[in-house]
Amino acid sequence: MDWRVLCTVDEALNRPVFQGAYLIAGQAGTTRPIRWVHILETEQFDSLIHGGEMILTTGIGMQADMLTFLSRLIHSNAACLCVELGPQCPAIPEDAIVMANEQQFPLVVFPHTVRFVDITLDVHSLLLTEQQRKRRELEHITREFHRLTLMPQGSKNVLRLLHESIGRPLVYRPLVGKAIFLPANLAKDHLYWLQIIEEIHCTAAPLSTEQMGVIHAPVHTKEASGQQSTMALPTLAIRPIGALGQTWAHLAFLHHGDDTADELSLLDSAALSIAQELLRSHTLEDRRWSTHQQWLQDLVEGQIRDERQLMGMIGPDYHTLNERPYRIAILEHEAPSSNIRADVSSSLSQFAPSLRHILEQAGYRLWITASPSRVILFISDPQLQHDKERLLQTLSGIMDPKGTTGTTRNTEHNRHTDSFNIRGTTSIRNNTSTRDTTSSITYNEENTSIANPRQRISPNNHLTSFAGMPTSQALPMQIAALIIGVSHVHTGLAAATAAYQEGLQALNLYPCIRQPLLFYEDLGIFQLLPHLNDGHTLQRFIASYLGPLISHDEIKGSELLLTLKVYLDNDGSKQMAARQLFIVRQSLYYRLDKITELLGAEFMQAEHRLSIQVAIRAYQLLYPEKLKLPSRTTSLQQ
Repeated sequence: MDWRVLCTVDEALNRPVFQGAYLIAGQAGTTRPIRWVHILETEQFDSLIHGGEMILTTGIGMQADMLTFLSRLIHSNAACLCVELGPQCPAIPEDAIVMANEQQFPLVVFPHTVRFVDITLDVHSLLLTEQQRKRRELEHITREFHRLTLMPQGSKNVLRLLHESIGRPLVYRPLVGKAIFLPANLAKDHLYWLQIIEEIHCTAAPLSTEQMGVIHAPVHTKEASGQQSTMALPTLAIRPIGALGQTWAHLAFLHHGDDTADELSLLDSAALSIAQELLRSHTLEDRRWSTHQQWLQDLVEGQIRDERQLMGMIGPDYHTLNERPYRIAILEHEAPSSNIRADVSSSLSQFAPSLRHILEQAGYRLWITASPSRVILFISDPQLQHDKERLLQTLSGIMDPKGTTGTTRNTEHNRHTDSFNIRGTTSIRNNTSTRDTTSSITYNEENTSIANPRQRISPNNHLTSFAGMPTSQALPMQIAALIIGVSHVHTGLAAATAAYQEGLQALNLYPCIRQPLLFYEDLGIFQLLPHLNDGHTLQRFIASYLGPLISHDEIKGSELLLTLKVYLDNDGSKQMAARQLFIVRQSLYYRLDKITELLGAEFMQAEHRLSIQVAIRAYQLLYPEKLKLPSRTTSLQQ
């Protein structure tokens, strides 16, 4: 069905009002669509027509130069020219007939006087009748879209009906699962469409349902030489599909610029119908997942000790959960400060569905429980033990979709807390790693049914990658930053309480380490220090190894303890230490000499150095607001 054509030149010429008229040139162009009828009796008509008009004239406006008049009409994309022969135009010049034939532009003559008003009324009535008929068809198709979504394989049937209605190749690209091409043989020829959709999705901000509309993206063509064509390029009309501030899929067809609003309206209606089906599916899934909240909360808090009780609460998933590796992740808002509204920290639970969607999109099985101030995630995956980087990327993307995570918001803290090497102990490493911004595309050559939206994309199905593009969607939280603590990998639900405590410990160390995403295994010595904090043990240990430096700093206002920390964190590199402290090498030498004087020359020996570094970490734990590196501005002011 061609929504662009209401009436062609050939159909109009068959109307009774054209009785006696005859076509003298441009027979090959009689399939041109007519949008309107216009009576033209002036040479200055460039701003009067917009293309697709049937032009009626007595020849007054083309007396001076009919060939130029006809050429300008063709250039303006008029539908045809109908001339009444008479005193103003007794005959059509031969060169005008030749031009009309060459340009396939219909040239019609009336050998007698006719009433242009009758022709205008008749053709306009035909156009309006056709427009009303197509409007009824459009409404019928829209209702059919909604009806199909209530039946099995509703979305697939909606796509088929849309393809039949607009007569254009189209692609449906869910974020998770296989793309569907109609017709199916497009899968091999139009994979570039998927690249365009992927780029649009990765660069566009998350849209609300009200903001979603058709996006027109240029489709570039290549000449045989590999150079990009300079011709006018078509666009890909892309309609995001989703709700609740999340995009779940994209629907697109090739747009040549001559499509009517009806075709784009059908695209929009189909997208809305599919979105409603997906929303119903998500709503049912949300209800099912809401039943997990209580058992997960009770499990991590150690209130369920009877295996039979737990098995009854979890149901068929019990054995899978009990056998697969998992991590417990805990999300909270960063401690509210004076510039954060009080109500923000009480709204964290409303983002639980979005969290679930993002993690499941990354391929994880997830159980979740949420309160206004905290979200607990039970993250399960067979490869969890060996694929920490993927989880790191996913959680980092939740906090910041552009790949910076929260580490850049604490640059000054990270500069002196991101690394900590003690020989013979575990190292705390900066969790900010190079993000592998690889996006995957899969397709379905057999044009099978729409894939399960929960299906994990197999790495074996990757067709191409897009470097430099973020792969995760961030939560719509713009005021209070998130902090996340993640447990070690565990197996067996009996260890869930211990995993929860590990996540809490990592989360609680944020004021000390100042990294918003912390994995328990990266805490190093910080795994032990909180258990020694009985009010005396750590204080005595700190005083034994750092007492002289702390006293000197308090009395003299010096920064010897900070200097020692930076110097040891950089494995004794004076150049790196001076650079991070923003001081000259001579100043660093003076400070190191003073440290040696207060601690003794043996402070760099292995055992002493190990004890001193542990004491510094204990000092960080007890006084997280201290040991801050100066900024360059502060250093220059001093």
